[in-house]
Amino acid sequence: MRKRYVLSLLFLSFIGLAVHFYAYFFVSTFTNGLLFFNVILFLTFSLVLFFSSKSESTINPTESEAIFKNLFENGKILKVVLSRDLRIVFFNKAFSDTVKKELDLDVKVGDFYANKMLIDDYDLFKSRTNEAFEGKTVSFNRQVKNPIRGNEIWVEIEYTPLLVQKNKDINNIAINILNITQIKKNEKLVIEKNTFIEKINDVTPFIIHIYDLRLQKYVYVNRGIDDIVKFSKQEILASSQDMFNGIVPDEDAKNFFYLPEKLALLNEKNILEFEFRLQNNGKTTWLSSREIPFLKDENGNIIQILGLTRDVNSKKEKEKKLHNAFDELKKVNEELDSFVYKASHDLRSPLGAILALITLVKDLGLEEASKPYIELMEQSVHKVIKVTDDLIDHTRVTKAELRIEKINIKNLIQGTINELRFLKNGDMIKFKVECIGEEYIATDLVRINMIVNNLIGNAIKYHRIKDNIPFIKVDIENTKQDLKLSFEDNGSGIEEIHQPKLFDMFFRATKESSGTGLGLYIVKSAVEKLSGKIELNSKLGVGTEFVVTLPHHSN
Repeated sequence: MRKRYVLSLLFLSFIGLAVHFYAYFFVSTFTNGLLFFNVILFLTFSLVLFFSSKSESTINPTESEAIFKNLFENGKILKVVLSRDLRIVFFNKAFSDTVKKELDLDVKVGDFYANKMLIDDYDLFKSRTNEAFEGKTVSFNRQVKNPIRGNEIWVEIEYTPLLVQKNKDINNIAINILNITQIKKNEKLVIEKNTFIEKINDVTPFIIHIYDLRLQKYVYVNRGIDDIVKFSKQEILASSQDMFNGIVPDEDAKNFFYLPEKLALLNEKNILEFEFRLQNNGKTTWLSSREIPFLKDENGNIIQILGLTRDVNSKKEKEKKLHNAFDELKKVNEELDSFVYKASHDLRSPLGAILALITLVKDLGLEEASKPYIELMEQSVHKVIKVTDDLIDHTRVTKAELRIEKINIKNLIQGTINELRFLKNGDMIKFKVECIGEEYIATDLVRINMIVNNLIGNAIKYHRIKDNIPFIKVDIENTKQDLKLSFEDNGSGIEEIHQPKLFDMFFRATKESSGTGLGLYIVKSAVEKLSGKIELNSKLGVGTEFVVTLPHHSN
């Protein structure tokens, strides 16, 4: 404020001088007394301005010291000022508290710094302080051992020269000390983790790679790539994917190279799995890869892709051997089926002839002693015929191609009941057929007929005629999704222990069974051939229910 006032007066006096000089030179009028007054006024206020500005530019020493001390005292950094004889002339609270806590020493002005801080290499300390007194700022990290606790800590130390403005001599240096032990521990931990990850990457049998779509090259590969693709890590990082041209077969290129269609799949699924081949020096190597988006930009576009690739040559060799073994087994199985079908078919005629001869012998008249033997022969022939018929049916079910046609399922079931009604005790059973939905379905006639024939035949064969009023109920439920057939009876039922094996080949649940053990096996084969399923619900002495579910087929 005072400075502004003085400047105003000085400006007015300057204007007065200017007016008088103008009058003297241009108007030839001059007043000596007024000129003298203005000159004196100008010089007086110039002096006042000089001493006033000088006074205002000087900071109050007490205020300066308070500001400096406040800045010095606050914070966790240890601060200390040394004189040229390396004695302490100033220190902050953090410094004194730390020295007290860590070294159990009290600090005061005038102490020799090297003694208080237990400097173990005095020559190095002296060299660095000399550099600071020469005007250099010296900064370094150091690991020191706590003599009390025995643990080691890291500190960051900075020696800073303090310039004296008067003669520009450096009489003091400031030392800042920061405990960076935790930072070093974190750095060590990061290095150890990175080293651990790198070691895992290098010893893993997989290829780990990161491909950058912007640079159109691999930006990371582990050492495992050398043994698998026969290119070094350095070669791959220095080249683009073009180095694999001619090595990856054309039919595998769409999987291996980062083409637009491959990237579109990667976006959709997030994880992309595929196999490809490398053909190098006349050798083919099969590889399997899994890739995921690794890095995306702010718009969600993939920038980098992370991939994990492994050698699957041994797996492919096993698959090839297994495939060959399967083909061989399939061939043997087909030959066996063909033999069974042909043998069964060829046996059917002579067995029929034997049965006819037995009937003829019985008609000619036999002695009473011979009749039991002839009947046993007739039963045995019937059993063999049944076995051959079942074997022929099985071959037809498993080997014949599907022939889909439109069938009235209700009429087919009713027709089967009418044919089997003449079996033993069949005329004593009450049959009921109910249909929900459309009666017509599209399916294979041979197989659906075998399913219905066997399930209704078994229900008749294993009924309890004397214990209750026997019934067999067939429910047909035809929906848009599938066809469901339920065959329910109140026959003898099946023991729970036998139910898991009921559909096995040649399995018979009771010793009293006169069947071949192929009936339900044929039923299950036919159901599976029609892509359906069969379920069993049975309780001994109560009854049995078979539920067959079949999908609709195109006609």
